Amino acid sequence: MALTRYLDEIGFGENQPTTIHCDNVSVESLAKNPVMHQQTKHIEVREHIIREKIQSGDIILHHCNTKENVADLFTKALGKELFIKHRSSLGMMELPLREGSHE
Repeated sequence: MALTRYLDEIGFGENQPTTIHCDNVSVESLAKNPVMHQQTKHIEVREHIIREKIQSGDIILHHCNTKENVADLFTKALGKELFIKHRSSLGMMELPLREGSHE
């Protein structure tokens, strides 16, 4: 959201909703459902702004399969194949080792 505001300020705003890809059904349910439960009372008021932005259409919450969640590259220990897949989807590649370096 801060990045969206910044892009607007420098003239690169798209005037389109921000899409958040999520693989956690419980989080999706909590974001869309304003009911408070004993288990959710620890969530701070500032976190509820996401729910408001979803309701106003500024944010679109999109469910994605956990194997397709590129953010896992930064938050989880992945197997080699999934790591390489997500790394490639970000346009990153393995750099060759320099001569004299250790493997």
